[in-house]
Amino acid sequence: MYGNRQVSVETIQEQAGIKKEKSIWGILSEHEIIRKRLTAQNPKIKDVSVTLSGLNTIQLTIFRKILPLVIMLKMNNIRSY
Repeated sequence: MYGNRQVSVETIQEQAGIKKEKSIWGILSEHEIIRKRLTAQNPKIKDVSVTLSGLNTIQLTIFRKILPLVIMLKMNNIRSY
């Protein structure tokens, strides 16, 4: 996690509704839902981008009203459907 000194990765995962057992492709398919969840729960968040970074890492880029925040979630259980 880069640029974040206030919120843990686990807290952001929980607020976004990202479960560890969920596949990367399942998370990517819900990118709009994740964006809406995070922006609705925190008034400091301007926007959220959910992208694939490498073969087994989801990257959440959280655009705050001040500075952007990048969160990378490494997924150990890669499942593709």
